[in-house]
Amino acid sequence: MVLSKRGKILCGAVVTDDVRKDVVCVAEGEWYDPQNPSEIGSMCVHGDVNVLTIDKGTSKLAQGNISHTTLVNIEKFIGNAPKIKVFSKPNV
Repeated sequence: MVLSKRGKILCGAVVTDDVRKDVVCVAEGEWYDPQNPSEIGSMCVHGDVNVLTIDKGTSKLAQGNISHTTLVNIEKFIGNAPKIKVFSKPNV
């Protein structure tokens, strides 16, 4: 689990010499999938890194992220991984 003061995500980890010590590299592109959608700050079980960073555009002309850097902590997730629900049809 990767945590910042803005949110938390669940993702796998590989320890390698290819990434600098004290640096975390998370491959981005996952869909937002909160574990408990009605709970503010609920962990994203699909690993959407935007949960960890600030939501501020690059300028008035563009809406790209100003930075994909943020301070995080890492904790080992204990238990069974929650089910990813983002691809499931809603109950109507």
